[in-house]
Amino acid sequence: MLSTTSKRRCYGLVAGLIFAAGAGAAQACDCLWRGPFVDSQKSADLIVSGKVLNHNGNALDMEVSRIFRGTEYRGDIRVWGDNGKLCRPSVYKFPVASEWVFALEKIKEIPEGGFDPNTPSLSFGRVDDYALSSCGVNWLEYKDDFVHGNVAAGDRWQYRDKKRAPVLMELLAGWLAGYVPLTTLELANREHSDSRQLLIDTRLELRKNEDRQSLLELLAEEGVELPPAPEPQKKPAQPQTGD
Repeated sequence: MLSTTSKRRCYGLVAGLIFAAGAGAAQACDCLWRGPFVDSQKSADLIVSGKVLNHNGNALDMEVSRIFRGTEYRGDIRVWGDNGKLCRPSVYKFPVASEWVFALEKIKEIPEGGFDPNTPSLSFGRVDDYALSSCGVNWLEYKDDFVHGNVAAGDRWQYRDKKRAPVLMELLAGWLAGYVPLTTLELANREHSDSRQLLIDTRLELRKNEDRQSLLELLAEEGVELPPAPEPQKKPAQPQTGD
């Protein structure tokens, strides 16, 4: 019989072998391309931003910092990725301590053969956890007040075109809330020349320790205006539990 520690090491080895072939696993999956984030997010049950806490088999735990759509009372959520045969990215694509915007699908039931009690960390997932689909742009890296990825446009099966400008998080949040028009998001995420990217990077480096107003001024200089935000809504109260 294997000890608990030995079993964990075996699971880790199996997970490493599975995720080392990430590109091949992605090609093996069969689904229709849903497009850039603005299109793919339509099917999401939960859209959040947060920090990756750890990896466990083909799952990661995320500390939720902001909810853009859906309801979730847990501070930490588990997100399941590819196990070698699912249309999901490898969770090891998202390093510990990195921050992301995820458009997630809630796991409502487990298909036949989706869970093996002998390898609980390598499975389809658990009911009430979340799955991250690779059939569209459902993740955006969040760094220095900007999100990076194909937010509003991009080629098929392309998740991040480095020629596209990063988008201020408040612009994305405003679009998801319904008060920033899509045209503004498209303008912010447009392709740029290498010289323009160097200019943006230089300005961001100079202003990274300044306040949000400086970032808005930077966007204005690039021809993007952020409409005023509506009054913030109150956070829903925690459900009451009986004694």
